[in-house]
Amino acid sequence: MRNYTFAILVLCLMSCGTKSRITYYCYNDVCFSKVNNSSGETYFYYGKIKDEKTLPNSGIKCEYYGFNNGMHAYFVFNLDSTISIRSVMGKFELFGNSDINFKIDKMKNIEFIYWHDSILGNYNNTVFISNISEFEINHNNENNSSVSIYE
Repeated sequence: MRNYTFAILVLCLMSCGTKSRITYYCYNDVCFSKVNNSSGETYFYYGKIKDEKTLPNSGIKCEYYGFNNGMHAYFVFNLDSTISIRSVMGKFELFGNSDINFKIDKMKNIEFIYWHDSILGNYNNTVFISNISEFEINHNNENNSSVSIYE
């Protein structure tokens, strides 16, 4: 009987699967979408995507596998409608023709510290991104981000 209960539990867990979650980030009519499937990969697409069945063939992929790993980055909405990514944790890579709308900033650590200190408490056109939604929301609220976040 115990083996049957265990087998049923395993089958239920396997069949439940994880549904991806789409989050939208907008600032001054410029938006991007985050598709988080909680498997150690998150995808970002310029604009608002409708669903996972019609994903664009260009964007950003972030991988964060392994023990004690995660995803943290700052996305900066620029005046020219591009979005700059300043990665803190996770491996961010462009795919397709995403370099038209997304730019991955390579900053030295000291440059990043000075930049981050200069916006602390006033993120305005910047949004903090994390694989931990509650942490992301709290961090952006504490630093007065003007970027709208919704699902």
